[in-house]
Amino acid sequence: MKESVRKTARNLGIILLISVGCTFYFAGFNSNLIDVAMNILYGVIIGLTIALGSGMITRSIFKRESVYDNPIRYYLIAIISVTVYIFVSIVLVNFLWFYFTQGVSFSQLFTHPFAIYALGSELILGELIYLIALSRYFARDLQKYYKRLAEVESQLSQYRYDTLKNQLNPHLLFNALNTLSGLIYIDAEKADAFTHRLSK
Repeated sequence: MKESVRKTARNLGIILLISVGCTFYFAGFNSNLIDVAMNILYGVIIGLTIALGSGMITRSIFKRESVYDNPIRYYLIAIISVTVYIFVSIVLVNFLWFYFTQGVSFSQLFTHPFAIYALGSELILGELIYLIALSRYFARDLQKYYKRLAEVESQLSQYRYDTLKNQLNPHLLFNALNTLSGLIYIDAEKADAFTHRLSK
């Protein structure tokens, strides 16, 4: 549990650093303290929106046991779902941000070439980070599944061995050999047939 929280915090920190860094890349590095704080806030909002929403979607898709019946299908469902989510969240966050901070309307925002470039870059970067995270999650989860499968197969082999061992009961074998020994002197053909049946 503690390890999981630490990994989540680390991943979230990396995502926030990337999103804040990208914000400064697009907005520029102003010496004005208010602009710096606004850029950091914007980066945190966009980063958290993408990271938390994508994580929730991925966990809800991959919590089903049927994932292992057709993992590629679920992998594609996750990618498509999160791509749509990232696109919608980027559009919504940018619209609300620029509307409340600068009074920019929806049409003004999405007809400006720089805004389209910035939104496209955010979408591509968000999708790229998500694909890396999904691949790691998927590989780790698949590894756990195959490990569990190997354990089940090992238990099944042990069960089969124990069952076979129990079928070869020493008393059964002793009685069969005694019967065979008696038949050899009485009727060789019956002894031969008995030997074949016993071997089967």
